Amino acid sequence: MTVAVLAPSAGSEDGATPPAVVEALAAGISGARYRLIDGVGHIPCVEAPDTVATLISEFLTDVTTTGKDPQ
Repeated sequence: MTVAVLAPSAGSEDGATPPAVVEALAAGISGARYRLIDGVGHIPCVEAPDTVATLISEFLTDVTTTGKDPQ
């Protein structure tokens, strides 16, 4: 089974879950998409909601229009 995955987006200033940990998680999932959000910490969806919404929207558009995650 192949499923498109948007890994949790990491904040560049996250000290609780360093971006390298999230990037490694994404790297372990074939085809996963990882994005780093500059200037935010542990809760990107609260600190940069517009950026996170855009990432999710772009991901869903890619998946629904092509049927796959184009990377």
